[in-house]
Amino acid sequence: MQREFVRRLGSPTLSQTPVILHAFSRPAPIVRGVMLVTAFSCTARTPASGQPANAHPRTAAEYPSILSFRTERIADGVYAFITPEERSSFQAGNSIAIVGDDGVLVFDTGNIPSMTRRQIAEIRRITNNPVRFVVNSHWHPDHTLGNAIYRAAFPGVTIIGTSATRDGIRDRVPTYVDQMKSFAPIDSVMRLRLATGRMRDGTPMPDAVRLTWGLTTRDYAEFMPEVVRTTPSAPDRIVDDSLTIMLGRRRVQIVSPGRGNTAGDAFVFLPDERVLLTGDLVTVPCPFPGTAYFADWVHSLDALLARRPAVIVPGHGDVQHDDAYVRLVRELVAFTLDRARDAVQRGIPVDSLQRQIDFAPFVQRFAGDDPVRIAAFENFYAQPAMPRAYEEAKAAPARSSSASPPPWQRGLQRGLHPPHVRPAPVRAPARRASPHRARQIARAGRHLRDDLRRRHRHQRRVVEQTARHQLLRPRQRERAHHFAELHERDLRSDGELAVRTQLAQQMPVPREQHAPVVARPGDECDVRRVGR
Repeated sequence: MQREFVRRLGSPTLSQTPVILHAFSRPAPIVRGVMLVTAFSCTARTPASGQPANAHPRTAAEYPSILSFRTERIADGVYAFITPEERSSFQAGNSIAIVGDDGVLVFDTGNIPSMTRRQIAEIRRITNNPVRFVVNSHWHPDHTLGNAIYRAAFPGVTIIGTSATRDGIRDRVPTYVDQMKSFAPIDSVMRLRLATGRMRDGTPMPDAVRLTWGLTTRDYAEFMPEVVRTTPSAPDRIVDDSLTIMLGRRRVQIVSPGRGNTAGDAFVFLPDERVLLTGDLVTVPCPFPGTAYFADWVHSLDALLARRPAVIVPGHGDVQHDDAYVRLVRELVAFTLDRARDAVQRGIPVDSLQRQIDFAPFVQRFAGDDPVRIAAFENFYAQPAMPRAYEEAKAAPARSSSASPPPWQRGLQRGLHPPHVRPAPVRAPARRASPHRARQIARAGRHLRDDLRRRHRHQRRVVEQTARHQLLRPRQRERAHHFAELHERDLRSDGELAVRTQLAQQMPVPREQHAPVVARPGDECDVRRVGR
């Protein structure tokens, strides 16, 4: 999970509640949201619950190290390596191992080499089967930089991902380490302020700022020695629709619902165990929208809910045992997109929209009164979400006319994309025939049906008669064959079209059309019955 950072160093004043310090002095090609640290002013910030944000202060030492993870058994043979809840940009995503009869599939590989190696050791402790498959949910470095470690540990492993994941790893991830290094000046300023206990303007540092800055500086110190040793490694098997892998008797479904949190996400579903692995389509403590496509994200979440999972493992954060959190994420994403579309229609600029929109009810539902979660929601969702959704709302009409059909429209079970991406075709209103006209058409249809029946009966009768005659003079046989060929060609014409054409021209429809006698080429018949 990486975000775009723009430096705006400053110190809070009494009127600034809160002030955001954006870490990274230049726009980064790796975008997820806007990081970072919320500097609260001396005025206490109160969420919707009415309790102050620092009602339950905790020290940075009480939070687990970003280098740690815990192993949680999700189902028989399914193990999740859960990393600490997201609080800074310097963390890895969750990883999951699915153990089958003849091999192991791993979902996401993290970005901290020592952690990935310990997870591999844990897999080897659980089973003697090798890792045969690795699935990348999307291209973000905190889910893919462990690919090279798995390739080294298991030389025959196949890494699976979408084409967007492959392109993102090749084009955008190589700049990741340099972006992380660019945070060093901000880290120095934070450490200086933490040491003095005062902000830039000389005011005492609030407890919430001390907590969030303390976590950020500690995470950065642990993270940088690890990330400089990583190497990007792209998937070698592309899945842009769906793929089912059999690990012995265990079914593993890999599904790409199209765009969502990125330009091409993938999730894994175990239908027998009803276990769903979402990647960053669902993250705790809040969504990360920096590279998202909001309209498609909503429908990708619908695809997750359609599986009716019993257990959900998000891309970050704790395991969920019902779909309530997924529905909350969907509600927030849809709310953001609706506000952006409304602002575009009314001509409100994005800066004004950013100031006007009220996320307070969602802050309370996502973060409660936890200051670290509140800061995460403000920095990871609230700040990047509106510009991204606003840009999408403005571009949607132009994109809808030229966008190629998404994979789900090519037969995949998704039902995902919104009306504005592929609008319904405009159809001219159908004219309703008058009662007289309707009776006329029905009468013509009956006449056509009766006429065709008479023709077929007459033809069968003549053919039966010709079969009883053996001798015909050559000239008579030639005339009979010529007449039969003309009549067969007439029968092949579209009688119904002729009747409808007559009706359209207001011509009377003949009630009865007598067919000439027919003989098949090569048959012999009585010339007196055929006619001269």
